[in-house]
Amino acid sequence: MRPAGAPPANRTDCGSASEHVHDRDHDGPAYRQQDSGDGIRHGVSQRADGAILVERPAADRLPQLVNFGNKGDERGEAGADPLTISAGEMRRIADGWAQGFGFDANTRVGAITLNRPYTGAFETVHYGAELAALNEPRVGAVQVEFLRETLLGPHATAHLQQPGADWPDLDRNHLDGIVSTLVAAGRLLR
Repeated sequence: MRPAGAPPANRTDCGSASEHVHDRDHDGPAYRQQDSGDGIRHGVSQRADGAILVERPAADRLPQLVNFGNKGDERGEAGADPLTISAGEMRRIADGWAQGFGFDANTRVGAITLNRPYTGAFETVHYGAELAALNEPRVGAVQVEFLRETLLGPHATAHLQQPGADWPDLDRNHLDGIVSTLVAAGRLLR
């Protein structure tokens, strides 16, 4: 097991998750899926040769920056499931992040989404219910799903799109920029 915060030793090192290689139903290359122990296989868009570049189905594509999930609809409003945080609060968080990352009203549409493609998972529902029981305003759970390429940066992304089993070096400047922006966005929300 690798130390907390350390990069994986190789591209298929997913902690305790077991890996499975499956052939696509069409003529494309084989790709790797991750079994997270919940019985559901989550695509990690990795070919059998280690290159991470298999395009996700349109319904699973993330926006340029991040998707926020609260079990609601594309505006964060309640759907069939109870919300894990109010729609207004989730939109406020998304607006703060958009401002922090420099997206205006026009560019935000492709950069930040609510509940598209992901509405939230077990943890969001579980902790959302616990936090809702506190009856505190502006408190709840949100799933935050970043586009991998945005977090990794262009150099690491290009490296991972090539066949292999190694992991690229961290781009500290790129990550420091993301962290600084998240801190600034967090300050806007206080």
